[in-house]
Amino acid sequence: MNKEYICVGIMSGTSVDGVDTGLFKIQFRQGIPNIKMIHAETYPIDKPLRDEIILQMAGVKNALHRLTLLNMRLGELYGDCVNRLLVQTGIKAADVTVIGSHGQTMFHIGKKEEFCSQNVNGTLQIGEGSIIAQRTAIPTVSDFRPADMAAGGEGAPFVPFLDRILADKYEGTSAFQNIGGIGNVSFVSNDSILAFDTGPGNMILDQLVEHHSNGEKHYDKDGEIALTGTVIPSLLEEWMNHPYLRESPPKTTGRELFGTRFFEDYPLDNSLDFKDVLHTAAVFTGKTIAGSYRSYLSELPGTVVVSGGGVHNPIIMSTLRAELPECKIISGDDDGISSDFKEAAAFALLGLYYMLDIPGNEPQATGAASPVILGKLSKPLPAGL
Repeated sequence: MNKEYICVGIMSGTSVDGVDTGLFKIQFRQGIPNIKMIHAETYPIDKPLRDEIILQMAGVKNALHRLTLLNMRLGELYGDCVNRLLVQTGIKAADVTVIGSHGQTMFHIGKKEEFCSQNVNGTLQIGEGSIIAQRTAIPTVSDFRPADMAAGGEGAPFVPFLDRILADKYEGTSAFQNIGGIGNVSFVSNDSILAFDTGPGNMILDQLVEHHSNGEKHYDKDGEIALTGTVIPSLLEEWMNHPYLRESPPKTTGRELFGTRFFEDYPLDNSLDFKDVLHTAAVFTGKTIAGSYRSYLSELPGTVVVSGGGVHNPIIMSTLRAELPECKIISGDDDGISSDFKEAAAFALLGLYYMLDIPGNEPQATGAASPVILGKLSKPLPAGL
């Protein structure tokens, strides 16, 4: 299988800070995919649409009506992002094998709970694949998570299948830490892999900035504000007692714990200095990651490869290095795949796996009973119709 494929990956994460859209060249060598990024962009989500997404996550009046429309509207946005990327690169839609679109997670219930006399779990990602396929004229695979749940898994995390591939270049054990809205790690040791959400990534930081700026800013670029503050020990200690941090893997989380509810559970004292709270939140993210390693990994990894927006926050990165002096901590950019577009690469590959009938989940990571083919295919209209 030496054929070369051009694929698109789309990722809109829990931070809702933009649509990561990447164009990738994928070639299999002895059955192992080799991925090269052609070009990638993060396209903005305009404020009214971003506000609507966050409102829907929190639950609003007429939710079903608005959610139904939002699903279609996001499909339009994602399709537009792909078309813009193709124009920028000069690549024709006919040369693209598939689009893999993760969609926007609105709610995720990884662990089963009793509902209507049966134990079930569930997940909801929106951004209609049929719209993307029609607007781009490219087959689109979306809605990846339910297939893993149908096989008994938690429907997350999925990036570990890519991490296992990347781990081959490192000696000994390695950990691949993504710091998006939520932090998640894949720990690869020999033929085994353990993956779980470590806790908050940038989500608490982003909410603090948005609230303080009255919506004018969505994040603290390069940790510039937080760098001017200092840690508040009592606040950090309170946050470090969050129940999620004591849960054993497999486990997943999201806005349902670390969105607006976090500040309902841990109301802030208005007398605290904003920059000190922001600094404390960055340290909190670093400490939750390091604490998860020490509590739940069989051994500390020799190498930690960090990706996602958190890699640009010097407080998070310095906290990781201070808390894990035994580990070599590097940026995903040093690993050959852009730190900012790794998840887009993963879903481009998952889309291709669907087209090639290759399972894409890691049962050791998700808890599924078996490997399964992930996603649902939306086809564009045949040319000429």
